[in-house]
Amino acid sequence: MKEEEIEFQIWQYIDGTCTGTEHDRIAALIVTDAAWKRKHKELAALNESLSETFEAEVPSMRFSKNVMDRIATTPLARPSKKYINLGVIRSITVLFAAAFALILVCVIVAAKQNSPATSSFSRLNAVRFDLAALLNSPMFNLLIALNIVLALVFLDAVIRRRFTGH
Repeated sequence: MKEEEIEFQIWQYIDGTCTGTEHDRIAALIVTDAAWKRKHKELAALNESLSETFEAEVPSMRFSKNVMDRIATTPLARPSKKYINLGVIRSITVLFAAAFALILVCVIVAAKQNSPATSSFSRLNAVRFDLAALLNSPMFNLLIALNIVLALVFLDAVIRRRFTGH
């Protein structure tokens, strides 16, 4: 048996966490086997010295009250609505939208300038789309239904905020 397994079983024996049959088996091994007896003496001495040097400290009777008093003196954080400037958020949104629009315009202009009149870009305009088939497709109907549901959820959130005063 490995040294670690012997130590583990002896610690269970010393702590009293093993079952009755294991307790009897380990006690018999300690009596009959020299390695088990030597390891038991080492661990028992260690356990004895640990129990003598370390005494469990009992917190004072007012410990939880002292902790709660100390917590009560700390200042509360401000609500996020007070320190988030919506003007800054809106200006960042406008900046990103303008950058996206500028990139889109640059791509379209570059595509028109770099393509000859007979390129695939001009042939793309010649292709006619069947708008009736597109509007009657199940995927289009699913997307419209999803947008309606999301719009209703958004409208519900806006109305709830307005009536609750938040």
